[in-house]
Amino acid sequence: MDRCPHCSQSHAGTNHFCPVTGLPVALGPRLLSAKLLDKYTVINILGEGPIGIVLEVEDIVTRIRYAAKLIHPRFTKGPNIAENLIKDIKQVQSVSCDNIAQ
Repeated sequence: MDRCPHCSQSHAGTNHFCPVTGLPVALGPRLLSAKLLDKYTVINILGEGPIGIVLEVEDIVTRIRYAAKLIHPRFTKGPNIAENLIKDIKQVQSVSCDNIAQ
């Protein structure tokens, strides 16, 4: 990693949290060109917020592009995480527009 946005020190690229402040470190730049689930390649960062990141990914076989939402590791242990993700998925599926990613 270049410089931590929280403490301005350099940390290992595998750190998800600043070891000095404990705050989450941006996931985006470390994910570009990464393979997810051995099925998708990360193409672009569409957005990043305090709890996660939305990526443009491409299916390795079909070359079809999708949006993938990843939750920051810090929030994957919450009691309602599965329910919240399912709610988000249902909301996105209910909208059909050429300008909205699958």
